Amino acid sequence: MILNRPRAPRWTADFEVGRRVADFRRFFAFWIDLVEDVDLAASKDPNIHVKMMRDPQIYACFQIRAYATASLPWAIVPAIDDDIGKSYAKRVEGMFQEMPNLPSVIKNILLSVPMGLSIQEVVWWYKDDLTIYPYRLWPVHKDRFVFDLDGRLALRSPVDVFWGESVPDYTFMPHVSDQLPGSFYTPYEEARQFFGFGLNDVLYPTWMAKQIILRMDLRYLERFANAYRIGRYPRRNEEGRERIQQLFDDLMRDQVLLFPSDEGYDLDIVELSQGGHSSFQSMLDYLDRQISKAYLGSTLLLDIGDVGSYSLGRVHERTTFGRIAEYDHNAVASTFNNYLIPWIFALNAWPKKYIPRFEFTMKESQNINELVESLRVLQSMGFRVSAEMITEQTGFREAREGEHILTFEPQEDGNLSVQQQAGEHDLTSPEGRQAMIQDAASQSKELRELMKRLDRIEYLLLRRQLRVATGAA
Repeated sequence: MILNRPRAPRWTADFEVGRRVADFRRFFAFWIDLVEDVDLAASKDPNIHVKMMRDPQIYACFQIRAYATASLPWAIVPAIDDDIGKSYAKRVEGMFQEMPNLPSVIKNILLSVPMGLSIQEVVWWYKDDLTIYPYRLWPVHKDRFVFDLDGRLALRSPVDVFWGESVPDYTFMPHVSDQLPGSFYTPYEEARQFFGFGLNDVLYPTWMAKQIILRMDLRYLERFANAYRIGRYPRRNEEGRERIQQLFDDLMRDQVLLFPSDEGYDLDIVELSQGGHSSFQSMLDYLDRQISKAYLGSTLLLDIGDVGSYSLGRVHERTTFGRIAEYDHNAVASTFNNYLIPWIFALNAWPKKYIPRFEFTMKESQNINELVESLRVLQSMGFRVSAEMITEQTGFREAREGEHILTFEPQEDGNLSVQQQAGEHDLTSPEGRQAMIQDAASQSKELRELMKRLDRIEYLLLRRQLRVATGAA
């Protein structure tokens, strides 16, 4: 007897645009419309992320990684390089500049590195011309949210602890770190698609081992770090024993051993071996190095001296850690470009084709002298160097029409002669630069900022950049 049972389509399936196939609905676990976080660390202790961030090693590594992005200069780049596109980019840039403590906002976004997911609540307000702008961004802990099977956020509250309340559009901006797929045999791991896979989750076993070893080391030091006092007194002499006992009481009741002796009164101080403490300390150092590797890719940025060196740390900062930091730069910029900036245009009903993009204008730990020198070497080997490459790597844009063009020519005495194709002020003197700034009051904001920056740029560095950009030998 053959039983007919319903079967899924095995050999044919209809194609649909914008629809996932291997989604949550094809797991055994997600029979209800709810996706919760599967963070291992948080499942052990709801407050575990605060506790782990109190670890000096974890906090120091996170600070280094977060500041590598939060401290960078940034710019809003127009989508279309015309007057309208530039005007929209300038308005968005003004909104970002008015945002209270934008570096702190970027640092809060990067909390997804240890936690897997960070969410910022955007509070909107009106300008005098009724333009809606992001007044402030507030960080919200990830455990206050759940997702439905389509990835929509819901906010847990006393009104609905399980399913969560629906949230309005244009309000919560998520930033996910390291999405991981779930196995068919461990389907709940698929929740990491929404909640991410943070380093605190990875490092939880390491951190727990560190806490256990630290307690053992403290207990060892409590018992064996101080020397033992050994007293001797004549056998069957209770009065002598009391005298020795009183002596040790005067020594603040530290570790004391009293026993009878045939040799009369005596007192010894015995220093114990520190081998146990050294073993514990070696293990703690090992665990700290693993934490550094997970956050920074190496230990060189934190360990100087016996473990690493400054020169090796600088090399690592420009290579391995540089790639990690660049990944963070791109991820933060992508979050702004996918959420906040399109939301500004949507709420103000501005044309979508003019949506600009957020970019960091200088890469972390970039030494411009080394960069320009490297480009000169490449050019001498036949590599074609373009002005756009200089702009992309340094953030210095090409001169625009109407701006004063500077040229630097070496003199016989080794000094530099500064020439300019327009203008009448000597830019080599502070008075001349100040006069130029005053004359440029009617010019664009970019020109005035460029003039101010001349006080902080070394002339030799600027000469090299301009000569490479113009293809001079």
